[in-house]
Amino acid sequence: MHVMNNQSKGRIRGGDSTSAQQQTSSAAGDMRATAWMTPAILLTLLVVATLVYTGRTARVPAACALGAIGAYILRAFAKEVRNNEGAAATGDAGGVVLTPHADTGLATSGDWRASLPGTWRKDRAASESMDLACDAIKLNGLLRRATVLINGLELEVRDNNVLRFSVTSVIPFYKVTEWYTVDGVTVSRGNRRDMRRGGYTGTATARRGGDGVDLRVKWGDPHGGEVIDELRVSADGQKLFVTSSMRMKSGLVVPPYTAVYHRVR
Repeated sequence: MHVMNNQSKGRIRGGDSTSAQQQTSSAAGDMRATAWMTPAILLTLLVVATLVYTGRTARVPAACALGAIGAYILRAFAKEVRNNEGAAATGDAGGVVLTPHADTGLATSGDWRASLPGTWRKDRAASESMDLACDAIKLNGLLRRATVLINGLELEVRDNNVLRFSVTSVIPFYKVTEWYTVDGVTVSRGNRRDMRRGGYTGTATARRGGDGVDLRVKWGDPHGGEVIDELRVSADGQKLFVTSSMRMKSGLVVPPYTAVYHRVR
């Protein structure tokens, strides 16, 4: 009994230490997020000073508004980076990390037209890293960091089995939208997801059993390749699993990785 009490106390002390570390990390993260706003604030002050000096004071409110928007975007980006790094560093198990194609309790029958539509929020702790995929397409710098801004999906089904596939971000006005006709034949076209020159072609096929849809997307040089996104809905309709398998034109194969989403509505 004495040993059990000591272990219990040890766990309590460990819990307090972890809590303190989390609070310290959170405070440091908030300071770093605020620091990211500094360039926008300084630039705004410089613009305002210039406008006042040149007598164009009527434009000061607009400059301040733009500066505030810029500061908001930078702070949102910094917070998202911090949250993403925090989950990786602490091993936060907010959900189960999936092995691609593992048994996830998916529905074996149903209608994707009823189960897919909705707003889905990404579970970062349960989702697997996209780093290898970013490496394969040589995604670096700001574009690579921008992948942490992705926080969800919006899926809509319209007449004639038309699917709207939208990737949402912490920045409200940033959204990537693709349109597919889910028949396995009709070819969709649009801009590349990595924002490089050129476009993509894609097809969509209903999964056997009706639990979701498979998207097959191809793009040319630079760094040409293709990816298959398997969109699968859980049996209770509350989780969405997106398993991506990428093959590059060079022959490089990226191991499948799965992102997990929870239904918002």
